Amino acid sequence: DVNELRDYRGGDPAKWKKYMEQRYKDPSIVDKALEHDVAWRELRAKIDELRKDVNKLQKEVIAPKKKAKEPCDEEVAQMKAMQKEIKDREEELPVMAEKRDAFLNQIGNMVDPEVPISKDEDADNLVVGVYPEPEELKANPNLLPCPLGKLTYTLPETQPLTHDDLLWRIGGYEPVRGQNVGGHRAYFLTNAGVMLNQAIINYGIAFLSARGYNVLQPPFMMNKDVMAGIAQLEDFDEQLYKVSGKTDDPEGSSEKYLIATSEQPICAYHKGDWIDPKELPLRYAGISTCFRKEAGSSGRDIRGIFRVHQFEKIEQFCLTGDDFELSQAEQKRMLDSAKDFYE
Repeated sequence: DVNELRDYRGGDPAKWKKYMEQRYKDPSIVDKALEHDVAWRELRAKIDELRKDVNKLQKEVIAPKKKAKEPCDEEVAQMKAMQKEIKDREEELPVMAEKRDAFLNQIGNMVDPEVPISKDEDADNLVVGVYPEPEELKANPNLLPCPLGKLTYTLPETQPLTHDDLLWRIGGYEPVRGQNVGGHRAYFLTNAGVMLNQAIINYGIAFLSARGYNVLQPPFMMNKDVMAGIAQLEDFDEQLYKVSGKTDDPEGSSEKYLIATSEQPICAYHKGDWIDPKELPLRYAGISTCFRKEAGSSGRDIRGIFRVHQFEKIEQFCLTGDDFELSQAEQKRMLDSAKDFYE
């Protein structure tokens, strides 16, 4: 919301510049958004001023002259010129708004005070819980929270099979044949793998339904303009699959995007709706197949069916009131649901 940057509306641009710095992003983007917003507002004010002048000329000069049957060709010509100027300037407004919004869309969300400020999530991501509980944590409950790069604990003597070893032993997937058909990171689920996948999905749906979530299975493709409204296409074009539309569409207006997460279509589920605050929170369980071009960092999670281009996912999506404490409470509720599911 641009009003978050407008100090005369109670906004605080310095706060958002700090958030950008904490994300290791360029804070001057906030200044550029404000510069374009000032230009947009000045143009809007100029148009309003011209309208007032047209109305004044019409009521105080042209109308009395016409009533007195006096010539007013010069004034009418002046009014038409002013009306043309209004029309021309109004055509500039959406162009200026688009430039402003291009910078606004690069500004990230607020940063929770509990989030570690770091460029290395592998080293500094904060671990707040471990399950099953290791002996070190039982002996020292204050061990957590702890940065991931500093956390050490003893693994059990008998370690479980990796997911790909387990799938292979039960005849649950075919990675080689999958890659022969679909290329890098493609796979077939087979027999027990298919049934296990469906069982986990069904369990996830039942689990969230019992906790008051409405289950949504969204469309797997989204119109380009809708996707652009919830994601920065400049950043995501390398990760999102495009589906071409009409062959006679050089501007790509009929292009669609395959979803990378059900969060994207669910985010647009209430597009254009007016929601009564009394109806909040709204809780949804999204179930979808997801598609992503980027299949993970080089050399990381290269085994099995992690970091692949196509996968199923069930996720929690909640809408709350515009209040930080309400949002934090809902976030904790979602976290507790996730912990209960895995434990």
